[in-house]
Amino acid sequence: FAASEQGENNETIMVQQNSNNLGNIHNADKHTLSSKNPINSCEEVTSVKETYVTVPKKESGSVSAKTNTESSSFSGKEFAHEETEKIDLKSGFGYMGKPFQLLGKTESESEDCRSFFKGVKFSGDGSCILSCGDDNILRVFETQGIVTQKGSKSKLFPRSVLQISEGECIYDYGWYPNSDSSDPVTCCFASISKDHPVHLWDAYNGTLRATYSPIDEKDELARVISLCFNPFGNKIAAGGESCMYIFDISRPGTQTEYRKTVPTKKSKEGQRGLISCFAFKPDCSGVIAAGSYSKSICLYAENDSNRTIAELTGHKGGVTNLLFTPNCNYLLSGSRKENEIFHWDIRMSITPVNRYERRVETNQRIYFDIDPSGKYMVTGSTDGDARIYNILTGALVATMPHQPDTVNGAAFHPRNRGTILISTGQRHFKYCDDDNEGDNINSTALNSIQMWTQLMDDRIEKV
Repeated sequence: FAASEQGENNETIMVQQNSNNLGNIHNADKHTLSSKNPINSCEEVTSVKETYVTVPKKESGSVSAKTNTESSSFSGKEFAHEETEKIDLKSGFGYMGKPFQLLGKTESESEDCRSFFKGVKFSGDGSCILSCGDDNILRVFETQGIVTQKGSKSKLFPRSVLQISEGECIYDYGWYPNSDSSDPVTCCFASISKDHPVHLWDAYNGTLRATYSPIDEKDELARVISLCFNPFGNKIAAGGESCMYIFDISRPGTQTEYRKTVPTKKSKEGQRGLISCFAFKPDCSGVIAAGSYSKSICLYAENDSNRTIAELTGHKGGVTNLLFTPNCNYLLSGSRKENEIFHWDIRMSITPVNRYERRVETNQRIYFDIDPSGKYMVTGSTDGDARIYNILTGALVATMPHQPDTVNGAAFHPRNRGTILISTGQRHFKYCDDDNEGDNINSTALNSIQMWTQLMDDRIEKV
């Protein structure tokens, strides 16, 4: 995608198709992943004039952000609560009463009617979508060719262009940083499943590029449930029981760095429990945040996890998601069965500087995402609402159209924050012996991936 401007008074989000198509798997050459650094630029792809409009603040309703008034020592323009909010029109992501427009959706492709999508993630250039299902299959969808014109009856995605079966329950997955369909070397993603090592998959043809085996102190294959690439893309961190494994992607196999998060088994210090999620600071400083099911968050140096830089406590449930803001000063965290996302200033990590409400009533991992500018955050919830907050002011600025089931995944397009991706679904204990019953379950669209936009124009362009 690329944003452009037409005229001074008529701003329209235009979307350019990338000629390199991940669906052309038969014509793709085989490549091996090198350790070259990905593109780290987060700037807009085109330069456009900044235009703002001032709108009055509105009450956030039943769900709002809670600001920690005790953190009065915090200062800065980031959290200055103003009477009015500036809406940036150049990206088409403003909140002026414009309804969200559905660009397209796809419903579950699984033969098991009880399966559901478990999160959704954009590739680095936004040309592809990666998701996994409860049927233990990774799926890649293309965003190209999704047409939603005014009056169009069909808004369905094309079927997935790639399906990879892991065989066991998929714990975590993620794209290679800044993956770009114009550079096949970067078009890959990693996954972790039950009783399996870390797998690195080719996004063009679905072949297995590499395998990274976490070996514990007993020289056995260890259980890991989370993974994350570092910003350079040359290392993968995987989380296990009170430990983490660091893999060099250029050295597949059993060669790994095994790092304990507790000094000894009887030690009261350190981070205990399964390491459930990671986040690397995007400035490539080597700082990594690790969350655990023991409700703790710790910051480590990438090259020395035995030393804890800081520990953040306060969550009531196991931590399931972590994200640094683009300016690297703040960390957002979410947990199981807790109706708040915590906003930490890692420069003074005693208490959260802000909290954002959402509904999470189960142990399911509910994702949230921060847009590339670092201004907005979108989060899913178990009540069927995806909420968007301005994390600079702490205000709830929009609620996306209500869904009939849990919104478990939410992601901003990496190059056009006006486009948002959500996935819906959760485990329902229903029997599918009757063919008609299975059809009815799928027809309710409880399990779907949806792409939405909020344009400042009445037209919806081709994606």
